[in-house]
Order: sequence, then C-alpha cells, then structure tokens
Amino acid sequence: PSEKERLRLAETHDQLADAVEKFAAADYAGALPLATRAAAVAGPLQDYARLYLGLSQLRLGRIEDGRRTLDSLRETKAQGYLTVATALASGEAAETAADFAAAVAIYDALASDRAAFDEEILMRLGRAALAAGDRPKAAAAYHRVYYELPLSDSASIAAERLETLKEHVVRSGYKA
Repeated sequence: PSEKERLRLAETHDQLADAVEKFAAADYAGALPLATRAAAVAGPLQDYARLYLGLSQLRLGRIEDGRRTLDSLRETKAQGYLTVATALASGEAAETAADFAAAVAIYDALASDRAAFDEEILMRLGRAALAAGDRPKAAAAYHRVYYELPLSDSASIAAERLETLKEHVVRSGYKA
C-alpha cells in the first residue's frame, strides 16, 4: 500500500480503537461518531467498525437503526469471531425490539453451529423462546445447557428454568 493508504488505514484503526474504548466505558454517544467514521472506510476493519456502530446505536436506544446496521452486517457472511459477535448483537437487538421470533431464529442458527456453540447462546435462545411463547424450544435449549454443559455457570439456572418447563422436556440420549 502507498503511504497515503497506510495513513488512512492507521487513522481508521485509531478511530475504531477509540470507539471500542468509549463503548467499553459505556460512552455510547462518544463511540457512535468514531465507529461511524471508521465504518465508512473500506478495509479490513470496516466490519468491526460496523459491529460497534450497530451496538452503539442499540445502546443509545436507536433500536431500528441498530437492527438495520447489524442485520446488514450479518448478511455479509463475515468470518470467525465477527460472525458470532454480529449474530449475538442482532439477537440482542431483536429481543430489545420485542421481536422474539427473530431472536429465536438467530440464536437457534448459532446454537446449531458447533464452532460457535456455547452456554450463552443456549441461554439466550431459551430466554427468547420463552418470551416468544415457544416453551418446547425453551425447554430444549435449557435441557442442552443442563446436560451438555453441566459444569458451566449457567447449568444451575437452566435447571431452575427446566423445573417450570417439565411438560416440554424431551429426553433422548441423556441419562436423567
């Protein structure tokens, strides 16, 4: 890259780093313009800037803007960590907008991806499914946490939730 290009990318990096720092300090209003500028520059950090742009919009109560930003980022089929982080943020945005069916769909897709699978995704899926009125799906998510991740911090919470969902628990392949 030319010297001009290196300087442009360094400035974008600095803006994104400052946006992330402000976001981590809960200064979402300060993070928003920095993330916006960094997201406008094509380059390897653009999608990360778009993630923090969407998250900042969400935290500032600009729910529809945040959903649009995060959903458009999800459609780019980002790779690695960004895929999971974007899906989690999109699911959170859907929950915040009380679109629990959309949140369930997002978390369900993540939960089926073994590379992305973890207790947080399953707990979010269970929570969103309960809010959407899908008690069988909530039971299945909490059941997975309890039996597949029994030593996790969430296993005891999942067990409590399963107590209220007993009629929806389907046991297959687990010793109860």
